[in-house]
Amino acid sequence: MTKEVPTSAKVEDDLHDEFRAPANERNYPTACNEIPNTLTAKAIAKSRKGEGVFTATSTSNLYKQLGI
Repeated sequence: MTKEVPTSAKVEDDLHDEFRAPANERNYPTACNEIPNTLTAKAIAKSRKGEGVFTATSTSNLYKQLGI
């Protein structure tokens, strides 16, 4: 069974609109203002250490890395 979870990404200004279009089509939020659960808090801590962080040079590269 596929599970959908909220995700956020920081993108450069010039890529923001291009990224938002498919996110809007799929009704994905761009921000979540809730306190993170344990799993999310662990993921945030890892990303602050640079673990599991990806860098994309274009939206198509980002989508490919995300499997979209």
